[in-house]
Amino acid sequence: MKFPKITSSRPKSCFSLKQNGFSLIEFMITSVIALFLVLGMSQVFLASRSGYELAQAKSRMQESARIGIESIQRDIRMSGYMGCVNDGARIRNQEIFVRLAGASNFRTFNGVNFQSNFARGAEGFEATNTAPGEELTLNAGAPAWTPALPAILRGLPAPGSDVLVLRYLGPERARLLDFAPDVSGPTVQVDTSVTGPVVANRVYALSNCNQVSFFVPTSVSGSGDTFVASGLTGAEFYNISTSYLYEVTRVAYYVGVEPATDTNGLFRYVMDEGQAAPQEAYVPNVASLQVLYGWDTQLPLPDGAVNQFGTAAQLSTATVGTQTAFSRVGQIRAGLLMVENTNARRSSAQAERGNPERILGADISPEETELDQLTDVYETTASPRNHLFGY
Repeated sequence: MKFPKITSSRPKSCFSLKQNGFSLIEFMITSVIALFLVLGMSQVFLASRSGYELAQAKSRMQESARIGIESIQRDIRMSGYMGCVNDGARIRNQEIFVRLAGASNFRTFNGVNFQSNFARGAEGFEATNTAPGEELTLNAGAPAWTPALPAILRGLPAPGSDVLVLRYLGPERARLLDFAPDVSGPTVQVDTSVTGPVVANRVYALSNCNQVSFFVPTSVSGSGDTFVASGLTGAEFYNISTSYLYEVTRVAYYVGVEPATDTNGLFRYVMDEGQAAPQEAYVPNVASLQVLYGWDTQLPLPDGAVNQFGTAAQLSTATVGTQTAFSRVGQIRAGLLMVENTNARRSSAQAERGNPERILGADISPEETELDQLTDVYETTASPRNHLFGY
């Protein structure tokens, strides 16, 4: 009798199966290679992000500088504007035709307050050690200006920044409807549809092509269109068909500190009666404002060619013949030192501490140049349209 063959169903030992996968050494090598790839990709990402932040910071800086430069250009072009009485006529004419309230002498304009000294369409104050060829580190010394700042501007500009003051008639004017002369002050009626009501205790001007008279209105009517031109006398007469009433504009540009952010910026201070100095910068992140003035030295009459440049300190004492150089200013150069913070690090050359920026010939260094701070200079040149000396 045969017995059936018995076979075992027991599986083969797992140790006999063929092994697949990485060895420990292969895994370690692969991990290192992957790590290097991730690090490389991270560096590319960081470099791209840094480049983007730099581009954004430069764009912000350029946009801010454009706003500041355009505003300064606009006011420079208008400075000295007194209607159709141009500077050529002012220098050539021998009669008294510009009358300023408070002036004890209509030739020298002595006694006129600083804001209303329209004998100087453009005026400036030079910060110490900022003239062409000089060097300055911002906030490194005691603040000082030449000539000394007037009371209305003291305590406002930051050290190392020039101050530029511009005065002109405008931007709005009103047509005269009536002018009744009186030795104690003429009664004037104007069309206020463009300018709005006349405001008491502000400075205005009446102008035609022969004379300009500055005054403060009193006895202003409820509608603001009729008033007494206080300070004018019976010697002045304005024909209603050729004369206009102008608002006056008196602005000061300077770099100051914003209290809210404790950062420097460009301020535009409209020096109207009772108008407090601004607390917010017109343009942020401006470290310094520098200004140069050009004037015509041709005698006896100017020919319109600017042939001498100087600082506000030089302009304040300069004369041409028997006249001050203020009446001969035909060009103004202004420069802004811009600062913009960014999280992107710059190259070692850009990040060098103490590396000054040249602005209108002066070397100005920011107070502290960090690795994440960009600086650049933007300059402009503009000519007062009323100082072109056309005859």
